[in-house]
Amino acid sequence: MKLALPLLSLLLLMPPAPSPAESLITLRLPAQGREVSLSWRQVGPDLSAWVQPEGLDTRGLRMLRVQSVLAFGGALKTDVALKIGDLRLAPGKHPFAFTIDRGDALRFFVVDGTEALPLPTEAVEPGWDAPALNLPLVAEGSDKLHLVWHVGRRAGRILLRVDLGP
Repeated sequence: MKLALPLLSLLLLMPPAPSPAESLITLRLPAQGREVSLSWRQVGPDLSAWVQPEGLDTRGLRMLRVQSVLAFGGALKTDVALKIGDLRLAPGKHPFAFTIDRGDALRFFVVDGTEALPLPTEAVEPGWDAPALNLPLVAEGSDKLHLVWHVGRRAGRILLRVDLGP
């Protein structure tokens, strides 16, 4: 008991563990007068917490995705509707994260309501070893955006199209 009080007071005086750096990138679309932004917590190079274990069922994948969203803290915020593959994403703020499949590929997804919607990725050659996950948004013309991701020796690109339809 005599040691418990000094140890407790020492624990209370210790600074909290540092939280991961947070990143934010915003792309202004001058033709539409709108913005698309992405925010996330820095992660990498150890991404073992995001790996889908062997034999993972649908419920387990859903739980891993929830943990990924909470740990990654990612959000895709858009003032304009986006088309991502066959998916149409309404304007608003959508949780955004990833898991890593058994083949070591990053599988990004965005949450719309209660559904995790996969984001189709095209692999690209990284060219260098990135110590943390980089996620730049790059505009191509007035209606096409590329969300480029890069971590370690893995990289890819997700095509986002501005959808001005009804």
